[in-house]
Amino acid sequence: MIQAAIPNLGQALVAMAKIGNTVIAGSGSDGYRSTDLGLTWELMDTTLFGHGLYCVLAVNNDFIAGTNSDMLISYDTGRTWVPFDDGLPQGYTQDAFQQSMIEFKGYVFAVGSNLGLFSPAPFGFQ
Repeated sequence: MIQAAIPNLGQALVAMAKIGNTVIAGSGSDGYRSTDLGLTWELMDTTLFGHGLYCVLAVNNDFIAGTNSDMLISYDTGRTWVPFDDGLPQGYTQDAFQQSMIEFKGYVFAVGSNLGLFSPAPFGFQ
């Protein structure tokens, strides 16, 4: 059971994505990273995720994460994260990216409770 390997998991996992041997998992409060397909886990920098990691998407060699305050991208398999919300309308931050994300033809689409459907600038792959 994978939850047994995640330290101090206080609630159920709500998101998971994999690139190679790296797995990113999210709960309503934290984000976790494993580089050995889930055998061991580390708690990621929670200051980046603010109020939890609610959805995560693996696209090519990048992870895109949705929180309830921002959309983030990691270009280095989850070691570091930067904002990924070019073009986000002003005022759409609280509870914005909790629902789901998909990639289609070079665009990432995010669905959230306040936002409806949002796509930042093209991701750069087609």
